[in-house]
Amino acid sequence: MPQSPILSLIVSDELDKYLERRSMKFCRYADESNIYVKLRRAGEDVLEMFTEKTFKLRGNRDKSGVFRLQ
Repeated sequence: MPQSPILSLIVSDELDKYLERRSMKFCRYADESNIYVKLRRAGEDVLEMFTEKTFKLRGNRDKSGVFRLQ
């Protein structure tokens, strides 16, 4: 997300709250977010919906991502 560090943290905080409400497992360090799900597509849908549709932002897929639980 090419924006200021403060804006990045605000958006990340909103994502954290959203994931908590949905009882999803996640880990965040600064502006990097990882979502852990049983179905990879479910996590990708959440990440896309939240960042791209809600905030009109594109996430950095090299630093953040969705990972399937084993």
